[in-house]
Amino acid sequence: MRIISHLPKERWVEYRDLRIQALLDVPHAFLDEPEQAKKLEPGEWQRKMKNMIFAEDDGKLIGMIGAYREDKEKLKHIVNIVSFYVVPQFRGKGAGKALPQEVITNYTNDNTTKKLQLGVTTTQNPAQHLYRSLGFTKVGKLQYAVKVGNTYFDEYLMEYYFN
Repeated sequence: MRIISHLPKERWVEYRDLRIQALLDVPHAFLDEPEQAKKLEPGEWQRKMKNMIFAEDDGKLIGMIGAYREDKEKLKHIVNIVSFYVVPQFRGKGAGKALPQEVITNYTNDNTTKKLQLGVTTTQNPAQHLYRSLGFTKVGKLQYAVKVGNTYFDEYLMEYYFN
């Protein structure tokens, strides 16, 4: 398994397929709908790839995580973690820890970034455990944060602080 910080734009189809798999596998963890994702143009997928880090095994994408800095001047010290997913058969084999660790490493020596933040549904216990093991702390809870069909999911807000 290896981490790819910048996936060549020619591999956008692989990213699209992984993203759609994630949307179908854990719909409560993502805000996009698979049907909407399938309609995106190649250029849109290539644009979205710029903020993504991938895990690859034997030439195949097996995981992803996104990180982006807030645009507003007063919030530029915050980096948001989004779109974290590992293919089920590769969970528990290192990719899940390597991806967020890569984000932490990328921002460790950045004088601008003071914290990473993310949201994780309260039902995703393995993800919460992983984030805590990396140094994230729960800072709040949003009720009715995500609705999938007729089911609502609450979400924990978690943050990682740089000293």
